[in-house]
Amino acid sequence: GRAQAEKTGERLAELLSEATGPVRLHSSTMTRAIETADIISTKLTHLNVPRVEANPDLSEGYPAVVVPRRSKDGPGSISPKLLENAQRIENGYNTIFHRANAPVDEDGKRVGSSHEHEYDIVVCHGNVIRYMALRALQLPPEAW
Repeated sequence: GRAQAEKTGERLAELLSEATGPVRLHSSTMTRAIETADIISTKLTHLNVPRVEANPDLSEGYPAVVVPRRSKDGPGSISPKLLENAQRIENGYNTIFHRANAPVDEDGKRVGSSHEHEYDIVVCHGNVIRYMALRALQLPPEAW
């Protein structure tokens, strides 16, 4: 795991070596994510990548009800814990990702490209990563 985190940091340093916009490093508050982010950050020191305060909303959990429901879930209502996790993980997503507003002229017509590129490195957990990828692709959360 640690060697893999080092290799990941080295590759990110390569990929971001010519980044012109801001680069940030996020992690959940879970110990392994913080340790992994620490290792990755040692490979990014020459890029001056700031560490964003660890975010509990990025911690592992079930982000949505699986559709179709699994037979072991049984009939009945959705657990309050799942609803709590879903909202928490959605909040985590929204603190990092958003659609850029396209620049418009005085007549409201789009002009040029939108904002400069931004790079957010997110160190978290499997379910949360899958959920964020689906949200970024504008797929339904239940697909995770």
